[in-house]
Amino acid sequence: MSTDSVSTLRDRVAAMSDGEAIALIEDKVAELAAAVLYTPVERLDRTCRLDLLGIDSLMFLELSAALRQHLGCDIPTLELMGAAHLPDIARRALRRLRQPADAVAVPEQSGNA
Repeated sequence: MSTDSVSTLRDRVAAMSDGEAIALIEDKVAELAAAVLYTPVERLDRTCRLDLLGIDSLMFLELSAALRQHLGCDIPTLELMGAAHLPDIARRALRRLRQPADAVAVPEQSGNA
């Protein structure tokens, strides 16, 4: 995806409500995850953890790179591995897309610190 396409996505997301933006991003994340798994997007259970869908550590690397390329946001591989399911990844991506361009992203931590 070109830089212009990523900018267009950011502009679209900026004009949407959180719910609309999450739905759009979740659809894109589902497409990318399906491509990594070489399966039709319709076969993905969006409520299932990605590792239970069959995504292994190398596939998580591939998904992380695809998210960076197609959505313009960086979600580190380890953070993806800790994400619960596609809607969770969409929410994380939305937070990053709505950050100012010069903001430093701090990964979320699961569990108690």
